[in-house]
Parts: sequence; structure tokens; C-alpha cells
Amino acid sequence: RAEKFNWLSSIIEKLPYFSHLPAKSMVSLCQSFREIKIWPTQNLFEQNEQGNTFCIVSKGCLVVSGEGGKSSLLRCGDCTQPEHLFEESSVCTETCIAKELSTCWVITRSTFLRVIDQETMADIERKEYLS
Repeated sequence: RAEKFNWLSSIIEKLPYFSHLPAKSMVSLCQSFREIKIWPTQNLFEQNEQGNTFCIVSKGCLVVSGEGGKSSLLRCGDCTQPEHLFEESSVCTETCIAKELSTCWVITRSTFLRVIDQETMADIERKEYLS
């Protein structure tokens, strides 16, 4: 459990959205992620569906592709767009499919909003990471 927390926090604290989170909020956030497995060719999310999750790859490889055929790979330590946690009307602009058996840590917007207090959320918004 401590290993999970240390690994997640080392990734999360590098992201501008979360880099100034108070220690208590960071602990709550890391404890709220859940681990999922994604099988080869399984979609994590599809273009045009509501974006309401944030994902960090811990093992394997995901392919993210958008319009025009442009694609990129997400590997261990890479993450999807954290903006989906903040923007209620967020829509996925890409499709994400597992290239191989992959393990990811995910958190939904509703869980995120439950664990991050209003003061911390206001602080994130004041720092204008969301614009």
C-alpha cells in the first residue's frame, strides 16, 4: 500500500494541477485511485464520450488516437488528461485502446470531487491551471 502511494504521488505531484496540493489532500487523492486491468484491444475511453476519468498507466501500453489518424503511446507513468476531473462537460477528443495487457490506476470525477475539499479546489482554480 505504501508502495502504491509513493508511486502515485511521485507521478501526480509532477502535474501542474496537483503540484501544490496540501499533503492531506495528496494522501486522500492517492488513496482514492483504484487499479484496473485493460485487455488487449479493450477501450479505456472512446472519442466523443463524456470524459470523467483520469488514468495513470502502471504497466503495459495504451494507444491514444484522435482524428486524422495521429496516435501516441502511453506507458508506465504516463497519464490521460487530468482536465477531465475538473470540467463537467468534458468530452473525450481521442480514443484510448490497450495495445497489450495493461494495468492502470484510475479515479473518476465524482470520487475526485468527494476527496478534494472546496478550498483546495478553489486554490487549483486560482492558479489558473484550468484555463
